[in-house]
Amino acid sequence: MLWAGVLKFNIMYEKNNEGPMPTKQAEHLSIATEMGNAITGKFNPDQQNEMVKHIRLMVTEDRQLTIEETEKKLAYLKETFQQL
Repeated sequence: MLWAGVLKFNIMYEKNNEGPMPTKQAEHLSIATEMGNAITGKFNPDQQNEMVKHIRLMVTEDRQLTIEETEKKLAYLKETFQQL
């Protein structure tokens, strides 16, 4: 089952990137693969869904915080720029 997922990923990668997948997997994809294997190997489908939702929530909150911080910096730069 997992092998079929890896094969599907490789095909999708090649289609989207116009070339074969690199032999060594990028670090972020390697970590994602490890996480996926851990999630699917140990937990039932309901727990898997909860874990994926939790990871998604963490990423969403982190990005929202980055957006808010960036907007504050931008507002400050605009304000100080207008004073020139």
